[in-house]
Amino acid sequence: MNKFFIITVGAISTAATLFLLKFGIDRVQEAKARSAIVSINKTQQEYFMKNKQFLLKISSTRLKNQIESENYLFKIERKLKPSDGVAYVQHLAIPKKDGLRSYIGIVRGVHFAGGTTSMTRMCESNKPTVQSPPEPEFSKRSLVGGNGKSYVVGMEVRCPNGYSSVATQ
Repeated sequence: MNKFFIITVGAISTAATLFLLKFGIDRVQEAKARSAIVSINKTQQEYFMKNKQFLLKISSTRLKNQIESENYLFKIERKLKPSDGVAYVQHLAIPKKDGLRSYIGIVRGVHFAGGTTSMTRMCESNKPTVQSPPEPEFSKRSLVGGNGKSYVVGMEVRCPNGYSSVATQ
């Protein structure tokens, strides 16, 4: 065999191995960020159901040691959309370096005549980004009551543009 051919194949093989190794490491870091956001969402949901309010600090969730990361910045932001009275919290995992996707966990509390419930959504950026995500969207679902009044029975949480829903367990 030609020495040039062997050297070329060896170089291509090494480059491919390094690419796959970096790709695998990035996917592991993304999986850790997803897992942290799922944990924060669950903690936030439980806290809301018990206390009828949201936690506003990551340290409050008792998860601080699990989510400290050299690759991601984690934040909790309480939001209010005055136009439709939607109050929610979003949990952000924003990459500190290029090549990683960002994640948003959204918990919306719902108070109604019969009690309280919450809705969640987990979103992943479609492409790697180090930018803060846009705000999620909400769609109203209403029901007409027997007395002719219309009641909002729920608001579906949708991922913002450029993000897709991620299944959580």
